[in-house]
Amino acid sequence: MWLLGQPPLGGFLKFVRDKVIDGKDILPRQLADEWRQASDYYYELEETEAGVADQIGVRDLNPAMIPLAERVQDDKRFQRAFDTLPTSFGMVELDRLIAFQLQVTREFVDSLKA
Repeated sequence: MWLLGQPPLGGFLKFVRDKVIDGKDILPRQLADEWRQASDYYYELEETEAGVADQIGVRDLNPAMIPLAERVQDDKRFQRAFDTLPTSFGMVELDRLIAFQLQVTREFVDSLKA
């Protein structure tokens, strides 16, 4: 899963060694080959899908979600993080969304499921 974040090769090798069960037993050459294949695929996507994330449609929130957005906006953490520029909430196509998260832990996934 972390390979999808397109980390540098050294970071990927360290991640597998330190975080993957029995990762230290996986040959670095095998991991480097997988990393290069992913890198080539990313390059292909950069060429064939250039600008696709800039062409998403933004729809208004479903009325049932407006109270949730208001709760977020009232939160002091949101206000501190987004106090410089205007913000708005809307619906976007998730398959075109580009997001980066350094790592996803089992606890994080379990909390989302709950």
